[in-house]
Amino acid sequence: MNEEAAVRVALRPNFTRANKIADEALRNTGYPKAPIPLIHLVESNGWKVQHEELHGADGYTAKVERRNSFKYVIYIATDMDSQKYSQAIIQFRQRFTLAHEIGHILLHSHIDWHNVSEELDEILEVEANWFASRLLMPDYIFIHISDMDPNQLSEKCQVNYSAAQKRIGYLNTKISNHLIREASKWVNLEDVPPEPIKQTAMSDEEYTELEDFISGLVFKEVAITYEDDEINCFVCGHTYLTTLIDTVPLRCVHCGADNLDLG
Repeated sequence: MNEEAAVRVALRPNFTRANKIADEALRNTGYPKAPIPLIHLVESNGWKVQHEELHGADGYTAKVERRNSFKYVIYIATDMDSQKYSQAIIQFRQRFTLAHEIGHILLHSHIDWHNVSEELDEILEVEANWFASRLLMPDYIFIHISDMDPNQLSEKCQVNYSAAQKRIGYLNTKISNHLIREASKWVNLEDVPPEPIKQTAMSDEEYTELEDFISGLVFKEVAITYEDDEINCFVCGHTYLTTLIDTVPLRCVHCGADNLDLG
């Protein structure tokens, strides 16, 4: 590989690292339920969050030095366009911005990410966005087929619709396939009869709506999301190496679930 090619390879978002650091942050806070409480992560690290008018930017992080130490102060904009966005959208956007800035701190603290080349800046922004998505919508919160609906996921995780839609599009196929298998226990995906079979717990309208929703699902596989030598618990998201599969119990040692995908 020549030098120019090596530079191009180096200047790519490291999604695997962002995934692992997001998982570490969640593990350190006890894998909380959605919506993920970001304030616990901020306080446990001694950071500070301030809401101010930023005149264009959604957020900004400053490294404040004090004597022989320093701390991070995260600024979140309060002057987002209220005529363009509803209050709910603004709040969800501020929440994603906070997660994005946390991503910069945990991923990029070894460099001055405010003073880099334009090309590198674009990569760092992609990594911070990817981290925020994984932090706010981790794999383990996808436990029902309804979580594949962007509207439902948006409300559950308190993120905007577009962020929820993108997260679903990049969801690991092992998880999406698991949700389909669970749903297919009471909805036949291969041979749906002309007249839907009525479920006692659902009305005809509800059954038809769910049937149409499941049959219309499309999933996108992204090879870079997980390495081929890894498996994951569908409940808590803990990763196991397949090279050690003989030592991995059928039940997850972290959450006790017995749904590891070993196939």
